Amino acid sequence: MIQFPFWLLTPAGSDADPAQSRLPVAFSSVERMGKYLKAQASGEWAVQLVNRYSVAEVLTHLNDAGQRSLRYDLHRDGSGGTEVSLDQLTAAARQAQ
Repeated sequence: MIQFPFWLLTPAGSDADPAQSRLPVAFSSVERMGKYLKAQASGEWAVQLVNRYSVAEVLTHLNDAGQRSLRYDLHRDGSGGTEVSLDQLTAAARQAQ
C-alpha cells in the first residue's frame, strides 16, 4: 500500500496529451524517483510531494484529468511497481489521518 508522504510525477508539457494515456507515477523516496527520471530518455514531468494534507487536492486534480490509478515505486526501467487506484489512495489518506 502507498505510504505518505510520496513523490508524484504527472506528465507535463507535450506529455500531458490525453491521447498518450500514461499513468502518473509515484515514489516512496526522492532517490527512487531520481533513478527513474535519469533512466527516462524523454518527457517532461510535473513533480509534487504529496502528504496527507495535500492528498485531497491531488485526488481532485487526478480525477479531473481522467486518471483512475497511478503506478507506485516503479523500477528505473519502468517495470515492476504496484498499480494503485484512486479509491485505494483515498482509503490510505483516511487511515493516515
